[in-house]
Amino acid sequence: MTGLALRRGVSVAAAAALVVGAALIDVSPASAGDDGALSGTIEFPAGTTGPQLEGAKVGARSWGSPSSLLFEGVITGFDAGDRTADFLITGLPDDDIYAVLFIAVEDSGLADGVIIDADPGVGEYPVLGQYITTAPFPQDPCDADHQPVIYCGEPIEVDRDDLRFKVQKRIVPSDLIVPASAPRVGVPITVQAPPWVTPGLTRSGQWYTYWWEFEAWTSPLAGQTTLRYTPTVGDIDSALWYCLTATRPGYQAHTECASPGGGAGVSPGTVKAKVSPSITGAAKVGAQLTAKPGTWEPSGANLTYLWYNGSKKVGSGATYRPTGADAGKRLTLTVIAKASGWSQTVVRVNSAVVAKGSFTPKKPTITGAPAVGKVLTAQHAAWAPASVKVTYRYTWLRDGKAISKATDRTYRVTQADRGKKISVSVRAVATGYEPSSTQTSASVKVPK
Repeated sequence: MTGLALRRGVSVAAAAALVVGAALIDVSPASAGDDGALSGTIEFPAGTTGPQLEGAKVGARSWGSPSSLLFEGVITGFDAGDRTADFLITGLPDDDIYAVLFIAVEDSGLADGVIIDADPGVGEYPVLGQYITTAPFPQDPCDADHQPVIYCGEPIEVDRDDLRFKVQKRIVPSDLIVPASAPRVGVPITVQAPPWVTPGLTRSGQWYTYWWEFEAWTSPLAGQTTLRYTPTVGDIDSALWYCLTATRPGYQAHTECASPGGGAGVSPGTVKAKVSPSITGAAKVGAQLTAKPGTWEPSGANLTYLWYNGSKKVGSGATYRPTGADAGKRLTLTVIAKASGWSQTVVRVNSAVVAKGSFTPKKPTITGAPAVGKVLTAQHAAWAPASVKVTYRYTWLRDGKAISKATDRTYRVTQADRGKKISVSVRAVATGYEPSSTQTSASVKVPK
């Protein structure tokens, strides 16, 4: 068994490869079990076969005592397709620092060496997921970029502190439970985090977004640390992740992450009426109806109001005055709600049956000189809004009795009117209105 020699003071790098003799071996980060067990995965060089690994072992030896007992492990589950095998070493005492070694069978074609691993702890040790690697220093032709990625030179004496791995107890988690449906803007997401198996933990959570288009994480979502989060417009098309980290002194920190909808991107939400729109005012021809907007999510939704009589649009805007054509029917107020980043919503509200309108009669007056041959004119204010087409009907009276064929707004005084009192009565009719009452003016007397 030989150890791979590393230069003192080499930094931690993100590479995952090393050369052991003539064999290039990749190793995944190891994890430490509650019982002092170490496990991980080894990737072997191209062409490695199962028979080459028969009898091969992994072992761990304390750095604090290089001549200490070698804790032997096993290599299992070799996959010829991706050239990987799992390893497991058990029975390691806690709170010690270990080197993990690969022990090949003689003449197998695989060389012995140190399996370079990462430390799952904190502080002075490397970060979980990183690997310690080396290259000759100073410059060497075999590493043109001078990057500490692989070993390609003569072994050099190494201090044990250059490569170390501290065994810690492992936190046993429980799975996070997230909704299976894809997230939508404005729809709250709740993560369920059952109690974890390991007691005495301190747990903290954080929401993140991931942009599939750029294959990159964004910064943590500021202030979003609870189990509940409501996606915003800014999250559209990105995946949401919730990560829960548990810590306990003497244990390897553990993080569980889960993505609602299986990593599906956030889709636009649908504008929602929290309090539905309504109609205020009397449903009556000539009266004003007003659309009451209600309340919406999001609060800044833009609203468009349309008024319909059946399928015919009869008005737009927040107010509408029913016309005679609306009498006896129900009007429909259609509210279209839109917001940037949200799908629009259409809400329809029906009015009460529109009642016929009522006139506001005004007493007429007479202008003109009450003398034979002169023209008298009936004057009065409008009895209905200007938008209503009203027909006024006039009847001229002589001493209170209707004058034959005198039904225009004007009347020419005749000889028959000498010494008589002349007055005029007015009534109004319009489509969709109740018939009006008759209003009669004060009389004027024609001299003899």
